[in-house]
Amino acid sequence: MFNPWIQEHVEWSFQITRLLGEASQGGGEAHELLRLVSQMRLGQANDWYESFFGLAEQLRGLAEEAEEGSHRATARSHYLRACNYYRASELLLEAGDERRRGAFDNARASFARAAPLFDPPIEPVTIPFDGMSLPGYFCLPSEGRQARNPAVLYIAGADVYKETLLFLGGAEALRRGFALLMMDGPGQGEMIRLHNVRAQPDYDRPAGAALGFLQSRPEVDAGRLAIVGRSFGGYYGARTAAFDDRVKACVLFGALYDALKFYEGYARISSRRQRYMQWLVGADGDDAAARQCLAQFNLSGIVERIRCPTLVVHAEDDPFVAVSEAQQVYDELGGPKAIRLIKSGEPGSAHCQYDDFPRTLSHIFDWLRDQLG
Repeated sequence: MFNPWIQEHVEWSFQITRLLGEASQGGGEAHELLRLVSQMRLGQANDWYESFFGLAEQLRGLAEEAEEGSHRATARSHYLRACNYYRASELLLEAGDERRRGAFDNARASFARAAPLFDPPIEPVTIPFDGMSLPGYFCLPSEGRQARNPAVLYIAGADVYKETLLFLGGAEALRRGFALLMMDGPGQGEMIRLHNVRAQPDYDRPAGAALGFLQSRPEVDAGRLAIVGRSFGGYYGARTAAFDDRVKACVLFGALYDALKFYEGYARISSRRQRYMQWLVGADGDDAAARQCLAQFNLSGIVERIRCPTLVVHAEDDPFVAVSEAQQVYDELGGPKAIRLIKSGEPGSAHCQYDDFPRTLSHIFDWLRDQLG
């Protein structure tokens, strides 16, 4: 039996586990991944980059051929896998590595080619905020064009951009009849990479602009808005639910109370991850400045303000955020609440349950559907 978790290479193993989980949501294919990984030299970041980038290039070529032949479903599938493999190719590179820009641009372009091949098409949108335009994708479920759908704003974490949220549960939201908004806010995707807009603690402000966008759509029931905050987005989601009463249900998919502890968890895994977090908050190469900035990302006195139904999902083996963080969030929640804690060693005990996506994602979006009807 294949076991991707190799203790001597925790970072490598985590990313393989992550990709296998995303494969179950259209962001890859398990055998394709296992063949690729078997050809790499374990722990060699350059092998990882070249292998994933090369596979993404092959798939994009196949997608273009399928699209030219009017095979829309095949083209869509290949473009989506290409998108996620381009994104995967940069995962072990340093924040300043110039190859990351090419991987990012190609991932964005591949998703943009896939978007109109959905039924209904996925719509690129822009959301005005503080004199800027936040880029996003607005998605409707099948048969959702004329309906007043409940809607989910899916908030990404520290190293995810909007295009890949479909592989992290966005597809499950659509299957359950939700409209879906995937957005790059400050510190995410296009905003940090193309416009140098770093992460900010008051993410409730850009999230509020996104909620306003959802309210403006005729396909959305403005009284049934939910948010899912994943990983570092667990902080963003909690803060948004605390300060915006338009949020009627909230899922913290990987709870985060104190970002300094998250930073320390990243640093324990690798110095590369520590430098990545420094880049994220605009403290490139400066540990002290990063800590000073991240100290502002804290939910003390905030969680208790949340009054909407809230589900906390976390695992005991999470290497980045201790389970005590999730318990503290849950204990301080001020409204109706539920918690799903995965025990050590059980399926789903990895960070954000990559190793048990079918059960975890079903639980999350079924719970949201129960709250919003």
